[in-house]
Amino acid sequence: MKIGKTIWHEITSKPYRLQLFFDAILLVLSPVIFISIIGFDTETLNMDIFIITLIILIYIYITRWFSHWYCNRSKN
Repeated sequence: MKIGKTIWHEITSKPYRLQLFFDAILLVLSPVIFISIIGFDTETLNMDIFIITLIILIYIYITRWFSHWYCNRSKN
């Protein structure tokens, strides 16, 4: 348990480290999530690509905001 707390403290000590952690989660989970969105229907592939890009951009914006808020909450 102490090792887990130490790792979490190191990850959350800087906003860019926490953002890298969230990006790694996205990288690992994206094949599972996005293949289920695309499926095998190639007729709507352009719309699926647009939706996936929009989801990624929203995810990055939210995690960037959360990273800065979480790492700076103790300073205020």
